[in-house]
Amino acid sequence: LNAAAGAAGGEFVSRGEGEARFVVTDDAAAARLLDALVRAGVPVYEAAPDESRLERLFLDPASGGRP
Repeated sequence: LNAAAGAAGGEFVSRGEGEARFVVTDDAAAARLLDALVRAGVPVYEAAPDESRLERLFLDPASGGRP
């Protein structure tokens, strides 16, 4: 999981029963992470962000309130 996250430029955060959490910088990095996981033979049944795009707007100070 660490290798797949690193290949995508992300970070492996935690693993639980039937799930794993990662941090990535953007949607493109999320797509690279999913590709790396599948190529590594990790079964991926679902992928979902922790927050919505609207939440990201308000939580990301770098966005300056812009989409």
